[in-house]
Amino acid sequence: MVIATIILSTTLSKAFANNSSKQPQTSKYHSVKISPDGKHLGVTMMLEGKRTLAFLNLESKQWAGGAKLPRLSEVGEFYWANNDRVIMTVLKKEAWRPESIYYGELFAQNIDGTQAQMIYGYRSLYERKARGAGSKFKKKERTEGTAHIIDMMPNDDRTILISSTLWPRGSRPWDTHWVDYGNRLAAVYKLDIYNAEFSKKRIGGGPVPYTTFLTDKNHELKVAFGKSVKSELYIRSEESWENVPASTFGENVTPIFINEAGTHLITLDTKNDKRSLYQLNLTDKTYQPLLDDEASIVAVEQTKEGKQIYAAKLSGENPQYIMLNVNSA
Repeated sequence: MVIATIILSTTLSKAFANNSSKQPQTSKYHSVKISPDGKHLGVTMMLEGKRTLAFLNLESKQWAGGAKLPRLSEVGEFYWANNDRVIMTVLKKEAWRPESIYYGELFAQNIDGTQAQMIYGYRSLYERKARGAGSKFKKKERTEGTAHIIDMMPNDDRTILISSTLWPRGSRPWDTHWVDYGNRLAAVYKLDIYNAEFSKKRIGGGPVPYTTFLTDKNHELKVAFGKSVKSELYIRSEESWENVPASTFGENVTPIFINEAGTHLITLDTKNDKRSLYQLNLTDKTYQPLLDDEASIVAVEQTKEGKQIYAAKLSGENPQYIMLNVNSA
């Protein structure tokens, strides 16, 4: 982890030095992710008071492009959809709140800035459509709801898997932070990252409000975790959801990922005042600890796909990391 940070810092420093005329006027970066083909880095950084995204060509050490969203919008999290295109969550600055807010919008663009558009969101979008010698604007349908990315579908360069929770009719985006829409259930669709179209067939739906979905290695829905009166966890069985009794878990369970074999759900849970990793057998529902260490886990580090854990940070006066290989659980 430390070595990777040093290499990254060195690479970015060289990029700043080699391309001073085109470099972003900052050296403070937040999130860094490498493209699937290993040719580019995506780097989020603060530029003129806004969180922006820049792309670095690793071979030439030159900046290849970037994304700075207009007006009060800024880049949130970003994800590589394929070698040339990224998806980003859109945050919006509000005068009444110090932190930028996510209103459920997803934005997509290519590395070179082309084909940039909102692919999910409440704001009206337009695309230019050429006709003869002139051109017209075609209004694109907007979605008044909140999207969350479930799976980037790495074997599919055109679609991603998302959950979509629609707002009540007549709602405004900022209402989502003042009004409890707990009776709204999410629907799951494939979303085309180029034309912003939903799959004609709904892939599934959330069994409870505020659902977080997890997929297996085949990118199929397998686990849903949400909250009605209390937190509830469900396992996908064919076309329906099967509830796992709450008594199975500890005081504060957080599902993390499904192992490669598709047999166990790995969780972070608290039992007897100790937070640790557990595994839930998806067939017989047995629930067992994964580690023998007596120290509590403060946080875990996951791979960029979120399908594995490679390290855990332990609590204590001198916190330390331990390396893990729990994917074969």
